[in-house]
Parts: sequence; C-alpha cells; structure tokens
Amino acid sequence: MVEIQLLTKKKGSRWNSYYSEEKTERETKRCFFLVMASLLWFTVNEKKKQTLI
Repeated sequence: MVEIQLLTKKKGSRWNSYYSEEKTERETKRCFFLVMASLLWFTVNEKKKQTLI
C-alpha cells in the first residue's frame, strides 16, 4: 500500500513539473505575443500620424 502511494506521488510530482513547465512556456509565448502586438500597433499609429501631417 505504501509503495503504491510512493509511486503515485513520484508520478504526480513529475507530471506537475511537466505541467508547470508547459504553463510557463505558454505564459512566455503570451507575453511575447503581447509585446509584438503592441509594437505593431505602435508602428501603425506612427505611420498614420505621418500620413496625417
């Protein structure tokens, strides 16, 4: 009984670390996407200003 619990604990912790790694990767991608989107938006706005003037 104790062995089974230890095995599931090991499996669970491994899965948790994998999940957290995937989660941080997703967060990084989201931050990168936000930065790129804001840069694109900024450049488009700058071009609009130049065409207006």
